[in-house]
Parts: sequence; C-alpha cells; structure tokens
Amino acid sequence: MLKKSLIAAIVMGSMATAAQAAEQVNGYLFGSLGQSEAQLSNISDDTDTAWKVGAGVQLNPYVGVEFQYTDLGMIEDRFVFMELPVKLTGDTTGLGANVVGTLPLDRFSLFGKAGYHQMKTDIRATAGPGFGSDSEKESLVSYGVGAAYRVADSFDIVAEYERYKEVADDFDIDMLSAGLRYNF
Repeated sequence: MLKKSLIAAIVMGSMATAAQAAEQVNGYLFGSLGQSEAQLSNISDDTDTAWKVGAGVQLNPYVGVEFQYTDLGMIEDRFVFMELPVKLTGDTTGLGANVVGTLPLDRFSLFGKAGYHQMKTDIRATAGPGFGSDSEKESLVSYGVGAAYRVADSFDIVAEYERYKEVADDFDIDMLSAGLRYNF
C-alpha cells in the first residue's frame, strides 16, 4: 500500500510540475534606462545617462540567459597640462551575455546575474587647438542584482544594479537602472 501511495504522489507531482512548466514564460524582451557612475578619483564628471536593450530566455523558473546591448554613457575630465586646457571624454558601449538566477515570489521576483561583455571605449582628448582619439576593445565581466514586479501577464517593471569591471583596463562602472520587460 505504501508503494502505491508513493507512486501516486510521484505521478501527481510530475503532472503538477509539467503543468507549471507549460505555463512558464520562456522568452522576454527588455529595455532599461538609468545612470552610470565611473569609479575614478579626481574626475570632473563621472556620471551620465546609461541604457540597455536585450532579449532573454528563462530556461526554468530559476535560471535564465540574456543577451544585451549596453551604452554606459560618457565620462569627462578637464584639467590643465603645460598651461593648455585639456578635456578627456570616454564613451563605452558593447554587447554582452548574462546568466540570471531568479527567486520567484508570486508577482515579485529577486534576481542576481553574472555576465561577460565585449565592450568598446572611445576616448577623445582635446588640448588647446589640437585633439586626438583612441578606441579600446576589450572583454570584461559584470555582476548585478535586481527585482521585478509583474504588473500584467506580459509585463514586468524591473529595477537593478550592475557593476562592469575593469572598463578600459582602468576603472569600474556602476549602473543603476529601471525598465520594462515584455514576456512572451
């Protein structure tokens, strides 16, 4: 009798899991807007508007993968060198992929992510009447945490913090953003 009860419980549990998986949202598109801050000392303007757009796949209720294009904004520094005013700007953009771990809590969910990105930083220097520019392509990692709230079956409001490590081999950039996610 115990074996029959155990088999019935396993079958019922498997059917419930299969029904839940059928209702699982598989894909999503997202867009977020926020602020970035470069972790540099002695810089005149280390914050700017940052944004990202992308798509993701939720492999199960707890693990997903997402791909994104990110613009981390521009940093700017002004100083005097040999009696010439110098202005340095740097703009970082690129593509990346993240592994996302999710803790679903009904309409609310918490998540953490780790990513790998191919970024490009365009640097421009102006000194008096002259100027110069350079571009640096690099691979870097990021990590982040966030929360999502389901406002409708297909839409979530998302807020998150991310840190991009060793941008231009020199500094970290933090990004705080809010956005929408469309689930399909």
